[in-house]
Amino acid sequence: MELLSFSKTRTPRISSTAPALPLDICTPGPFPIIYDSHAAAPLDDVVDDQVREWLRTPGSKLLLRIFGQSARDPKNHAAIAAKIVMIFSKGFGEQEPLVAAPLPIDETDPDARTATTFLLHGISERTMTAALEMRILDSKDLSMQAMPLELRNSPLVLLIKGFTTTRTEIIREVVDKKWRDEESSVGLTRIVVESATENIPLTVEHVTDFIDSVSIIRIDMKGTGALLVPHFAVLTDPDTLPAPHFWFYLREHFQSLAYRSNMVGTGTILPYLNCPLCHGCDHPRGLCPFPLVPGWQGEGIKPPSNPKSSKGRARPSGHGGKYEGPRKGKRD
Repeated sequence: MELLSFSKTRTPRISSTAPALPLDICTPGPFPIIYDSHAAAPLDDVVDDQVREWLRTPGSKLLLRIFGQSARDPKNHAAIAAKIVMIFSKGFGEQEPLVAAPLPIDETDPDARTATTFLLHGISERTMTAALEMRILDSKDLSMQAMPLELRNSPLVLLIKGFTTTRTEIIREVVDKKWRDEESSVGLTRIVVESATENIPLTVEHVTDFIDSVSIIRIDMKGTGALLVPHFAVLTDPDTLPAPHFWFYLREHFQSLAYRSNMVGTGTILPYLNCPLCHGCDHPRGLCPFPLVPGWQGEGIKPPSNPKSSKGRARPSGHGGKYEGPRKGKRD
């Protein structure tokens, strides 16, 4: 089988826009991007039958993923729903918004844990559009992520550690080179050839655009003795692909490769993490960037207003360090 060429021909497409329409009751941002492990991650713990009914619900609607873990307990759902109604009534002028709470995963136990994602419906298209443009709604009563039901694949392809550098541009070079080498091209060629029989085939141009869009963010994990041992998140633009399922094929392929460099050593692919605050999968709780957003009203340690008077203040739990990633972006 003749190998196809996936040489660099285009520039990355990942772009960023500032959140729009901040309300008086909500923190204006800008906010970090929340990276999920896959498109349907916000619905992972929602009962299948409930998901189908949510999809059939007519009119303008959106998903609201609640920050923190309070939504895991169904005993808190009525209060959370009331706060959602209050925020959308007071902040968006909605008269009678409707809220559907996630059902317990174990139908035999009404107190079993649930998902953290709610459905908001019975709202105007204007309100839906405004909430989705804001993306993160952070108020003193509740913090949540607004998402459409038409979910899109995550930019996050893999997490990797073990390299001897902290420089993201070097990691990008290593990843870019690996994704285009002969070992990778064998697998990519197979994926492209096998897709030729599909209604919307994957082409060399699609894969090249996908690879060209690679960017890297650094997550400053700390090791023994508080030494910096960063992990790196490898991101791409999923919208370069003609159909969502190709993202899974490419992610599986790229996660199967060995990342070795004569100059910065060997990278080890990591399982996704789980932040119990924002539910992102690229960092632990202690490195969640949301409590560091100026004006943050939700859970977490807030940065001191006067750095000189910060002595003795509590610090976020978990691994210390700095999260270096995009602060702005189109909705997740």
